[in-house]
Amino acid sequence: MLDDGPVPLRCFADQHRQRYGRGSGRTRVFLFGAVCGVVAIAAFSWMMWTAKEMPELAPTVAGSLLAIGVCAAVWVYFQLGRGKSVLTAISVTTLTVGVLGLLAAWANYRGDELVVLGGLLVLAWWERSLLVAGAAAVLLLVGAVSLPPVTELVLVSAVLFLCAFVALARRKAVA
Repeated sequence: MLDDGPVPLRCFADQHRQRYGRGSGRTRVFLFGAVCGVVAIAAFSWMMWTAKEMPELAPTVAGSLLAIGVCAAVWVYFQLGRGKSVLTAISVTTLTVGVLGLLAAWANYRGDELVVLGGLLVLAWWERSLLVAGAAAVLLLVGAVSLPPVTELVLVSAVLFLCAFVALARRKAVA
C-alpha cells in the first residue's frame, strides 16, 4: 500500500479528538457554559419583568440572588469543597443578575441599558481596558440622570465618539 499522507479529518469532532484526546472534557465545559448563559439570559429577563411589574418584590429577589452569588463566591475562594467550576458559574450568574436587578429596581434603568453596560464591563475585564471601563461608568452615570431623550442620545454619542478617538490616538501607527 502506498502512504498518501494523513487522512483528512471529516468534522470538528475528529479534529477535537485528535488535538485533545477522547476524554478531555472541553466539550462538557463548553456545553456547561452555554447552559449557564441561557439560564442567565432567562433569569435576567425574569428579573427585568419583576422590576417592571412588581417593583416592591424586585429588591427582595435581587437581594436573594446577590446573597446566593456571594455565598458561592466565598465557597470557591476559600476552596471549601468540590465543585469549583460549577460554583464559579453559579456565582458569576447570580451576582450579575442580582446587581442588575437591584440597579433596575432602585434606579430608572431599562433592561437594554443594563445589558449593554454589562457587556461593556465584561469587555473591559476581558481586554483589561480602563478606557472601556471608564466609558461604561460614564454611560451608567448618564443613564442614572433623568434627561430628555435627545440630550441623552447626544451625550451617549459624544462619550462613544470620544472613547473611539482616544483608542485610535493610543494605537501605534502601522508603517
